[in-house]
Amino acid sequence: MLIGNPMGNEAIWSVDNDNVLAGRIATQHLLDQGFRRVGFLAGPSETTVTRDRLEGYMQAIRDRQSRPYVWHSDFGSQAAREATREHILTAPEVPDALVVLDDFMAMGAVQALRDFGANVPGDMGLVSFNDSAICRLIEGGLSSVSLNIETLVQTACERLVDAIEGRDPEGPRRTLVPSALIARGTSQPREVARR
Repeated sequence: MLIGNPMGNEAIWSVDNDNVLAGRIATQHLLDQGFRRVGFLAGPSETTVTRDRLEGYMQAIRDRQSRPYVWHSDFGSQAAREATREHILTAPEVPDALVVLDDFMAMGAVQALRDFGANVPGDMGLVSFNDSAICRLIEGGLSSVSLNIETLVQTACERLVDAIEGRDPEGPRRTLVPSALIARGTSQPREVARR
C-alpha cells in the first residue's frame, strides 16, 4: 500500500491526493484574490509531489499571467528561508504572491520576508499545503490546502486490511482523497490584510 502517487504502476494499491488539482486550487485562489505575479517555491525537482503541484501551478497561470516564476528549494524551513532570501526577494521581478510546496517551507518564506522588513500578511500573498497546526502561528493564519491527512491515512489502512484479508475484488488501484483550500490571512489582498 502506497500513500502517494504510484506513477502509473497499476500493480500497486495507493491512496493519494490529486496534487495537480491541489496546485491549481492554491494558485487559482491567489489569482482570484487579485495577485498579479504569483510565484511557486517548489521542493526538489525530482520529487513527484513537486512535479504534480508545479503542473497545477502552470495550468492555473497559463492564461492569467505573462510568465511563470518558479524557484526550487530543499525541503524544510531553513532551506526555504535561504531560497526566498537569496533568489526570490532579489529576483528582477519579485512576485506579489507565492504558492509554497508545504507549510514548513512557507514558514521559512515568512521568516525571509520579515528579514526584509515585509509584513505577512500584507506585503506578499502566501498559500501552502498540508494545513498543519503551524498555519495558526502567523497573525491572521497561513492559507493552506488541506490534504485531509487523517482521511488519507485511514483510507490507506482500510484498503491495506481489505487487500490482506482478500476483501478487495477490484485489486490494486489508486484512490484519491479530496483536498480543500483553507483560506486565512496570508492570501487576502493587500488592502484587506492591512486593515
